Formats: sequence, C-alpha cells, structure tokens
Amino acid sequence: MRRQLLYTLLAIGICWVLDALLQSAVRGQWVVWLNDYTYRAFVLVPMLFVTLAVSLNLINGITGQFSLGHAGFYAVGAYLSAGFTVYFSTGWLQGIAESWQSAVQAGLLVLATLIGGGAAALMGLLVGIPTLRLRGDYLAIATLGFGEIVRVLFENLELFGAQRGFTGIPQWVGFGFFWYALLMVSCVAVCRNLLQSTHGLAFLAVREDEIAAEAMGVPTTYYKVAAFTLGAMFAGAAGALLAHREGSIYPVDFRMDISIIVVTMVVLGGQGSITGAIVAGAGLKMLEEALRLLPVVHLLGRELQPSDFRMLVFALVLILTMIFRPQGIFGHRELGWATFARLCQRIIKSSGKRDAPRTEPPAG
Repeated sequence: MRRQLLYTLLAIGICWVLDALLQSAVRGQWVVWLNDYTYRAFVLVPMLFVTLAVSLNLINGITGQFSLGHAGFYAVGAYLSAGFTVYFSTGWLQGIAESWQSAVQAGLLVLATLIGGGAAALMGLLVGIPTLRLRGDYLAIATLGFGEIVRVLFENLELFGAQRGFTGIPQWVGFGFFWYALLMVSCVAVCRNLLQSTHGLAFLAVREDEIAAEAMGVPTTYYKVAAFTLGAMFAGAAGALLAHREGSIYPVDFRMDISIIVVTMVVLGGQGSITGAIVAGAGLKMLEEALRLLPVVHLLGRELQPSDFRMLVFALVLILTMIFRPQGIFGHRELGWATFARLCQRIIKSSGKRDAPRTEPPAG
C-alpha cells in the first residue's frame, strides 16, 4: 500500500514538473517549432487518444469484446461535465478571494471530471447489461448505434447548444499537460494493475474461451460489464478534460470515425497489449497531425490537402499490419522495467564480450 502511494505521489510530481517545463518551453520559445499549435497537436491530442485507446483496449483487447461505441462515452463525459460547470458551478466562484480562485477551480475541475467519468460509466453499465449478451458483429452494431444515438441526441438538445455547439465552458484545464498526463497515467496504471491481478485472469479467460470460462465458474457477464463500465469511465473523463481545455465542444467532435480511429489504434498496437495501445495511440495521432503540416499538393489541376487522406493512410497502415503482423505491433506482449533491465543486461554482456582480451593458442 505504501509503495502504491509512493508511486502515485511520484507520478503526480513528475507530471507537475513536466507541465512547468513545457509551459516555459512553449511560452519562452525555447525551440523554434514548439508553439501553441504544435504543443496541442503533438503532445495533448496524442495523450488524450492514448487514454481512449488504453481504455478501449480493456474492452476489445483484454476482454475480447468488439465495441464501436467509445465516441458515445467520450461525448457523454464531455457534455455532462461541461453542463455541470456552466449551469451549476460557476456561481460558486463569486465572492471567493483571488488567492483561493485557482484552488477552487482545480477542485471544481476534478469534480466535473469525476461527474463526466461517472456519467459515462453509468451509461456504460446501462448499455452493457443488455448489449453484452450479444457477441461479435452484433455487439459491434449495437454499440455503434449507441454512439450515433448519443451524438444525434446532443446535436438536437438546445440545453447543450444543439448543432451550434456548447460554448462558454470554463477553460480550467489551462495549459493542460498536468491534467492530461495525470489521466493518461491513471488509466494505464489501473488497466496494468487490473491485468496483473486475479481479475485480469478472469478477463483473459473471457477473451480466450467464454464457454470454458463459464464452465470453470467465471461470471462472464459480470466481467464483460465491468470492463465496459471501466473503459467508458476513462473515456468520459477524457471528454471532460477536452471540454474544459477547449472551452467549446461540437457534435462533430464525437462522430463515428472517432470510434473507428480508436479501434484502429487498439488493433494496430496489438489487442490486449497496453504498451501497444500507447504506442499506436500516440503514433497515429502524431502521424495525422504531421499530415496537416504538409503543404498543399497540386495534382491534375486540383489542390489536395494531405490531411484529407488521413483515413486512407490509417486504412493502409491497418491493411499492411494485418498482412505482415496480424497480431499487431506488440501482440500480447508488454514493455516494463523488467524489459529494460534485460535489454541493459544484454548490452552489458555484448560489450563485455567485445572488450574481453583474446587468448592466443599456444604455439607448436
């Protein structure tokens, strides 16, 4: 327990230090190419999608379900947390001394994030209980329909701005790195610890053979719903942070292709591999943002923007992966401290062999 508390405090401290360093680097223009746009595109957005990919990996990869509704949970967390801050919490700041404003805002942001994550988890539970009796393509179709229903619902609710979008949200996340990194690390830590526990063995049993797992006494429906609920919670929390950094959200931010992109990240990294979800989540979003920076191409008398072909690029990457590496980049493997320790030992041994003096055979 003490070790876990120490690791938690260490993670918070590292996130806080990196946040301060990045703020100084961006605002002080330490690096020519590092500005507000590139910082958001290559740091914040990848961290957000790593959280989405790792949380979906718990459902699709570790438990073996096929959900396409992650964008719906993402939207529920964003809209409901934003609704809480806009309609209920902004009045709490009136009359508070300026010296306490930042602390109160941080507390309200945490509360709004918990509300967004909790609402998404509740929605995941309500959706999961009836739909997770389905399997394979039927589950995918049901969850895809749920995601579209949520998007259309918020698109028509005047309370949340309808098609005009929900604006005027307090931008309490500020620079953003600390909160985004803290959520990402929390998501990875929870999924990693869960996978290494006895509950993780139950999740894997459901993935490998659901009938055999039931025969051995594993409550498969319980674990499928639990994975669905936990994954939805982190997606909702990610949506809450998005809303409170951007200051405005729109239904188009939660369209169907968001779910498809996140599924692509899980498949590309290796279904069941948390490390793979991290690498693929960050890599694909950085690739997408890099395409936006490429100049316009003139072809056959038309101007073509490379970023317009991002879905084609994603599809090509996925096809090549399925051909040459069907299990994904990492398969079911994980990288951890033990992996780096073994790598260092190999490097030391190989360097020791090269440096060892050669003994000449005796003459004659």
